[in-house]
Amino acid sequence: MRICEIWGITPERIREYLLEEENLYMTEPDCYSNGNVTVSLNILPPRVLGAFAFPQTQVMFEGGDKETESFHRRFVLRFISAGG
Repeated sequence: MRICEIWGITPERIREYLLEEENLYMTEPDCYSNGNVTVSLNILPPRVLGAFAFPQTQVMFEGGDKETESFHRRFVLRFISAGG
């Protein structure tokens, strides 16, 4: 299974979260794996709306269906909140 999304979160915040995840290790720059799921980050140019610039980070989750869905769910729950 592959899930690819663009999040309005700085790569630093995502990296911090990924390094906190149990059994998830950086295998190369901006690529993390636990053997069942691989998470890759791609930093995109900021999205500019008038005088405001918002970060954009593409996050790709790949692995077995069950493991990828479970990890993706934890990721989403971590980052969807009112006010960030």
